[in-house]
Amino acid sequence: MIINPNGFLLPSGSGLVFWNFEEHRQFELTGKHLQRLIELAENINNYCADHPLDQDFCNTNILIDKPSLTPTWGWDELSRLFHLGTRDIPYEDTPTDEATWTAAYLQHCSDALKQPFPTETFEAMAPASVHLEKPDANYTELPLLTTRATSRVFSRNPVSLDLLSEILFYTLGFIDERALPESTCLPISLRQRRCSPSGGGLNSTEGYLYAKNIEGLDAGLYFYNPAHHALHSCTHQLPDLGELLSGQHFINTLPFGIFLASRFDKLWWKYKHSRAYRMALIEVGHISQTFQLAATHFGLKTWLTGAIDERAVESLINPKNPAAQILFFVGAGHGENEPAPRKLSNLINT
Repeated sequence: MIINPNGFLLPSGSGLVFWNFEEHRQFELTGKHLQRLIELAENINNYCADHPLDQDFCNTNILIDKPSLTPTWGWDELSRLFHLGTRDIPYEDTPTDEATWTAAYLQHCSDALKQPFPTETFEAMAPASVHLEKPDANYTELPLLTTRATSRVFSRNPVSLDLLSEILFYTLGFIDERALPESTCLPISLRQRRCSPSGGGLNSTEGYLYAKNIEGLDAGLYFYNPAHHALHSCTHQLPDLGELLSGQHFINTLPFGIFLASRFDKLWWKYKHSRAYRMALIEVGHISQTFQLAATHFGLKTWLTGAIDERAVESLINPKNPAAQILFFVGAGHGENEPAPRKLSNLINT
């Protein structure tokens, strides 16, 4: 037995709390529990299966048989705590269909609206000292920025493989024209560049394609190879997207999307401090925006979410490198300019 390494002690108003940040659970410790935990921390051989306090620790996973199978963490404990502590959403009951999700989401929004909305920063500022002219409402210089919008209503119409190929290339592919010259003396893997900026030029973001309705491509999950602009099959066992995206079953008609993962080991290799974890999130954000602009350019509607059942996705893609961690999902297809799922709109209207 060992003390669970994915937990910490936090002072509370009435004592100390053991916070299991991997399972999103907290347990308040009595004085006797705390004293016993100290004894076990000093010498785990003091553990006794018949000891009532040790049984409490086992029942709450404060004591475990062995550590969970997580990759070696290259950064410090601060970034590991944040990553595991925000991994997956701790649902008591994950929605199993669109109707269940709709009711739960509407209740969630209703509860939020009962609280006062935070004051906008500009409302608390002194009167503006400089007033700017807005661009001409009829301008067409940057049409993608004004036409891009999040949609939650998609048809079952397929997307062609050629169109998918272009979107993947501009989102995650290596652009020959942007590659650094050999004179930089860098290895080829560090000279390659994408359309989006990358922390340290490491291209630490990878993409796993969820292909459900692509003409000329078998349904399945694929790894996108940016060096050869190719797809590697991971599995053809394709569950509904709602099962992988925290019960958001309204999106099950989406023809394709990309699970964006970050190769933390690339960032660890160059940056030894935990602030670099932020760069993984920022890079995924850049690539997400590039995906949306590319898909919008080709006439598709886009949708994105961070509500992901990461363990379920990982069990399907079986990543070759355990340091590759799923962070975000972006998807596209033929759809409508409707930001709310139709069942949600109908429920609101009634």
